[in-house]
Amino acid sequence: MNCRRNKSKCDRNHPCSRCIKSGLQASCVYEDSPPFIRDSPPNESGSLSSDGKDTVTVGKSILETLLRRVESVESNLRTSPVTSYRRSSLGSSPQSGFSRDRSLVFNLRRALNTNALGEFKSNRWRGMLWQFIMVFGDPSFNIMRDFSAHTDPLHFSFFSIYEDDLTLSEVPLDQLDDMSQKYFGQFHIRRLSPHPMPSDITDLMHQISIQKINPGICYSSTSTWRNHTFLDQIRELMPSYLHTREIVRLFFKWQLPGYQFCVPNIIYFGLERIFNIDNDLLRDKVTINSTSDVALIACVFIMIRMTTYSLTSPYNGASIPDLDAPSLGFLRTIRSSLELIELAEKLIHELEPKVDVNFQVFQAISLLFIYRLVSPEGDQFRESGDIGAYFSEIVFMSKALGFNEVQVCCQEANNIKESENVPDYYKQRTWMLLLMLDCFLTCFFGSTLTIRHDECDFSVTLQNGTYWSEQDDISQVLFKVMPLCRLAHGICEKVFQLSSLCPVSELIEDLNNLETLIFDTFGGITQFFEKTSSLGSRRRATYMNLAVLFLCFYSCLCYSLYVFFETNGNFDLSSFYNRKFLRTVFGTLGFVQKGLLVTCETFFGYASWSYFSPIMLVCNKLQLLAISVRIRFASTLRDHDSKYDNYAKKSIKEILSKLSHYEEQSVGFAAYFGQYQNNAWWNFKSFRFGQHVTTKLENSAQYLALCSKARVRFSSEEIQRWEEDIHEIDKQAEFYRSVFEAEQTNVALPRFSVLDIFHMDNYWYGVNCVRLYFKDAKFNSMFTESQPAGEKPSQFYYESDVFGEFPFV
Repeated sequence: MNCRRNKSKCDRNHPCSRCIKSGLQASCVYEDSPPFIRDSPPNESGSLSSDGKDTVTVGKSILETLLRRVESVESNLRTSPVTSYRRSSLGSSPQSGFSRDRSLVFNLRRALNTNALGEFKSNRWRGMLWQFIMVFGDPSFNIMRDFSAHTDPLHFSFFSIYEDDLTLSEVPLDQLDDMSQKYFGQFHIRRLSPHPMPSDITDLMHQISIQKINPGICYSSTSTWRNHTFLDQIRELMPSYLHTREIVRLFFKWQLPGYQFCVPNIIYFGLERIFNIDNDLLRDKVTINSTSDVALIACVFIMIRMTTYSLTSPYNGASIPDLDAPSLGFLRTIRSSLELIELAEKLIHELEPKVDVNFQVFQAISLLFIYRLVSPEGDQFRESGDIGAYFSEIVFMSKALGFNEVQVCCQEANNIKESENVPDYYKQRTWMLLLMLDCFLTCFFGSTLTIRHDECDFSVTLQNGTYWSEQDDISQVLFKVMPLCRLAHGICEKVFQLSSLCPVSELIEDLNNLETLIFDTFGGITQFFEKTSSLGSRRRATYMNLAVLFLCFYSCLCYSLYVFFETNGNFDLSSFYNRKFLRTVFGTLGFVQKGLLVTCETFFGYASWSYFSPIMLVCNKLQLLAISVRIRFASTLRDHDSKYDNYAKKSIKEILSKLSHYEEQSVGFAAYFGQYQNNAWWNFKSFRFGQHVTTKLENSAQYLALCSKARVRFSSEEIQRWEEDIHEIDKQAEFYRSVFEAEQTNVALPRFSVLDIFHMDNYWYGVNCVRLYFKDAKFNSMFTESQPAGEKPSQFYYESDVFGEFPFV
């Protein structure tokens, strides 16, 4: 890049001040006191404290802290295998053109560093914001495609912002017509119908593989599809010149496959102000006044990407099933799209001036993190690194924003008990912790758990019409569990560092402290109802929700330690945490069942599906865990070594029988919900994947062979410990009463939408979970014999037989 001052190359990472002022591309770093922060009014400065001073990082603005973290994550952001767009015919380096790696951070910095109010007065700056919306919205608008399949240099002219001062706002529509015709050629980007058939999806995927393109929102003209090409859409919805605000306007009008993309008013009004949509006098300006505006744009951009990727990746990276098999992939994508949009919209509702703007920015980034978790496996997000790295980003951001200062929160709360902001104050900070627990559950079980309510939502501001008494109940409960949240926050930081940085002893100590604190806070699952009997129904339901959440979190930690020790060959400790996991899961299951019987009306009034989502997933994955437990016990039972006496074998048979009984309880619990769903999906293998695998194992001759190959068997001491734990579980027999007894209480249970959330997703992720587990090298070594010389070691011995039973795998 030529420096305008000395006509020589300028360091992109450390540009001279004149280059920064002149607007040349550079990934510059903010000054300690950037104009945007320094000159903005206190209420819009984005600072954490009321006096406008930065209280997060000494000498650094909160936005700079945010952008540094975004930059480290954004380098992995991909929507295509290409890392940059450039004039390929000139053979220039990626830095000479538009670099996807740096565009987001660079554009935000340029937008906020232009002047005091962040106004864009030239086409160059408008182009940058246009680029921000348009490029990262790809493939929503189908302008930029997979450039790896093309070499024509005209593609870069779409975004010749830095070298040629050319943006689409300066390209006449006729010229755009020629460019698009040359770019797309004879192919039209296809669009899925509202109700695609398996053959439609198969054909679409085939065309993608042949033509090297991604599916978009414009479909080729047929009798049943919209007869609009890409250019027709532009002509219909856009003026003769492509202005940034028209791009935003287009965003609100675009028809997505199957439904209209509805945007809440708060989003529209915010973007309307930022882009001056209806003010012709300011049509050349894009005004950003605060970090709230940045977060708003970021959320919109993420919503676009989540929606389009969900809709255009129908099978989530899995193979397309046979045409004769039921096709549920496209149903999943539509469903997940709606859920993600709903989540994004709820987060957007926090973007109001009265809410801490730092928290708004954090929400935008946390939403990006959620997208990373739920993005299709074929997306470059999944392939770019360990999910634990993304988790650590959220942990870092939460620390930077002060969410871990629980004592401060409590002290301030004592001084403002009568303030109307108390519930929001607690919810904002506790929501972050709940989100982290949610993210941990998501990472571990591979399925999306959103902690939300229809009426009592910890993650967003309570809906309109919510009374102060309801907010007070929630805030009081959250105040009580703050110490527990703080401990869980610290554990979340360590759990993904288990194999390297975090000593196992520390995590075990934290786990013991967590168990103690859960008991002290909620009274244990056997004393909970007695301890909370004097509370009001709403507060009691809130306590129950949090109790289930932390019990599930505790069971996740037990399971993670079990897998860790199992794969590292420490079978005594792995057995110990295996038993802890089973005991906690079955105990929690009974706890939830008891809650249905004792507080049935309250439970359904304030809980909805979110009360049951974590425990249902835990119970479902329980059967996956039981596969390895059964193999170990069956292998021990079939061991003819004299050291196992008849008493031990009798104990093993009893343990296996108990495990089977508990599994039936969890399956029956799920089936009970199915009665109120009247949904064909329930009869599929979504909740009972583990049970089906176990059934197939037990009914096949290969299962016996697999048991005989297992090299690790339970010792007599371990069998005795298992027997003792099973006995302890049996002491809680009252918690395992059939949920069908609820019908005998004459309590009318309303219909509720559990299955709207737990459909085939659980099945897909269950398959992936058990596959990864069985393919682990150390775990695999326990079940495979030594291969003959010269042959490649096989994977899990029984994998093909297990997964061969499932046509969707």
